[in-house]
Amino acid sequence: RICPDCAHRQTSRLLARYIPVLMDIEASGPDFYSVKHITLTTPVSLDDPDCKDQIRTIMKAIPGVFDTVAGKDWRSDSGLLYAFEFGEEGRKLHFHCIWDGCFIPQSELSAAWHDATNGLASVVWIEQIHHDPEKGRTLESAVAEVAKYATKLSKKDEHGRLKYMDASIVVKLFVILKGLRRVRSYGLLYKIDEPEHKRHVCPVCGCP
Repeated sequence: RICPDCAHRQTSRLLARYIPVLMDIEASGPDFYSVKHITLTTPVSLDDPDCKDQIRTIMKAIPGVFDTVAGKDWRSDSGLLYAFEFGEEGRKLHFHCIWDGCFIPQSELSAAWHDATNGLASVVWIEQIHHDPEKGRTLESAVAEVAKYATKLSKKDEHGRLKYMDASIVVKLFVILKGLRRVRSYGLLYKIDEPEHKRHVCPVCGCP
């Protein structure tokens, strides 16, 4: 749950699972449908004593947010993929979402997010997905943002040296992640089968 190497492998598996489906949705959907990268922020901190309970409550509320702004039948022709993470500054909880569907006004999404969290949060960012990496965020980089690790375990200081977070924070992160499904999908992205792939085996010990 907290291993950066395992996180990279998980990201690769999720890219292989969802990228083809997202491309199909975009190609077969109405012309006014497009893929967006949406960030939903919260003031919840990894240090909050009820952090795990708040994550569970907010994660359940997210599909309802899209019911409000896109209509309750969006699951039949749109897809939603999202996951939570904790930022580097203050370890604040936020959600990265991939929305493949109709246009959603930022003001309406912000209001729905505010209501769904009982006034806890209201800040959202919506970013257009581009096919050309020179124009901005691509579909691959957006899905990778959703699928990456729950938080960075290290960062560079002002001198460029790598500084690891306090070990107690790592333990806290592990406890919070245990038993939580961090990545969730709805609509046309729900229950997508993972493509077959060669199982990785350690060349030294032979363990899978």
